[in-house]
Amino acid sequence: IQHVRELSEPTKRAQLTALAVFLALNPGATRDAVDVAMWPGRKVSLATRNTAMAKLRQWLGTDPDGDDYLPHAADGYRLHEAVRTDWHLFTELVADGPTTAPTPNLVAALDLVRDQPFKGVNPRRYVWAERRQQEMIAAIGDVADELASRALRTDDHRLALKAVMTGLLVEPGSEQLWRHRLRAHHAAGDLVAVERAADQLTALADELGSELEDGTIALLNQLLRRHTTEQT
Repeated sequence: IQHVRELSEPTKRAQLTALAVFLALNPGATRDAVDVAMWPGRKVSLATRNTAMAKLRQWLGTDPDGDDYLPHAADGYRLHEAVRTDWHLFTELVADGPTTAPTPNLVAALDLVRDQPFKGVNPRRYVWAERRQQEMIAAIGDVADELASRALRTDDHRLALKAVMTGLLVEPGSEQLWRHRLRAHHAAGDLVAVERAADQLTALADELGSELEDGTIALLNQLLRRHTTEQT
């Protein structure tokens, strides 16, 4: 969380961050929904929830007009409209889908991606986020796929690689993105990188106990055969 005051109880940061994320992604959440999400499998007292809300409200503070960034609940909990997440910004940039979004929007959306969504968090605090995480991963992969495709069509292999590597950071098993990576390395004339990527992809398939898709195998044969031919 950025632009907040210093937390008086640093040990509460993880719990309050999880609560803030839940409220940001689930505006209008009921008290029962908050209880189930934040304390799964536990019977939660009114005092426990109210204390957590009060601490989060104090941490988030107020806007310039003095309004709480976490208003008191009326018909459900919702954060102040000024509270924004990277996910809100991402979805606005590609609101009508990646295929129709301007290229600068796709670039800006991927620039918001730092790692796989919810990576490194305590999974027990984010049980509620499992479905949302998969939605985010799929959306990021789609944007990376679209941007890489456009970049390759315009011979911008640097932009293609940037898009691909961001997408693979989030969805490392996407063979569509791996194929874009192979094409981008080849377009850059970096045949060593082609071979390195081919080895990494093969090792990943072995690790997952799966076979590569026919399209991937065909591309590998095409690029590596061309590499061998160029060397001879």
